[in-house]
Amino acid sequence: MKVTQIFGLIISILAFTYYMSFAQRLDSPDAQGSVALGIGLLSVFFLALISAILLIPTSIILLRKKARERHNFNGLIWNTVLGFNTALAFFYTFIGLWSVGTFIVIWAGR
Repeated sequence: MKVTQIFGLIISILAFTYYMSFAQRLDSPDAQGSVALGIGLLSVFFLALISAILLIPTSIILLRKKARERHNFNGLIWNTVLGFNTALAFFYTFIGLWSVGTFIVIWAGR
């Protein structure tokens, strides 16, 4: 469980860092860079998806104190990691629900 939480956090940080490396070029893509930006955004999307797949179930499981004790998820550092990952899991869940809702509204409007 600790390994999954750490990998999820590392992948989230990697996705954010990779996105920030080219985010300023999204406003004015040129003909040469538009393909690279598309591939970059797709990479960030898949990194965030992998992170969400890792973090959402484990963060939900670790919300219970009994589960945290069973997986030896105690201490200031591990509770901080869990708090940060739980916030990320809620963010990923919100974005997923918002995306599905937007798709349904657009699809139903046709």
